[in-house]
Amino acid sequence: PHIGHVKLNELKAPHIDQMYAELEKNLGEYSIKQCHRTLTKALNDAITEKTLAFNPTIHLVEPPTIKNKKKIIPLTFTEIDRILSVESEWSPLFTLLVFTGLRRGEALGLSWDHIDLDEKDAVGRHKKWEDRSPTLKVTRSLVSLTGKGLVLVPPKTDSSVRTVSLD
Repeated sequence: PHIGHVKLNELKAPHIDQMYAELEKNLGEYSIKQCHRTLTKALNDAITEKTLAFNPTIHLVEPPTIKNKKKIIPLTFTEIDRILSVESEWSPLFTLLVFTGLRRGEALGLSWDHIDLDEKDAVGRHKKWEDRSPTLKVTRSLVSLTGKGLVLVPPKTDSSVRTVSLD
């Protein structure tokens, strides 16, 4: 939508720079770099098809980056104590989030079959209590989709599918 009004043969580096500046307001660094890769590939294909004489992305001063990337500030011990001292129906969820580092949607996507409190050894025997390491498996996330409401979806990346220790 940011460069759709520009004819292909009139597309210049400043148009692309301006598009990246607009994208930085709403997208993360990874998404912007993906846009850059996709645009570069499309323009290179246009050159191959003799629809375009040159690729204006090669004239960019630097590839797109986020200039004001938000810094993640972890909770302090005092803040954690305050959260965990609250008595409410949400206390178990807060405890799970604080001690596992799960994202909210990942925690809300859990069901009892994702939790292994009764760990067994390779032969199928129950391990001794002191050798057990209870775990939970993150395989989905609860998200809100426009027009569909709350939906369970797989994580965005393979590395988000993981087993988390509950020790």
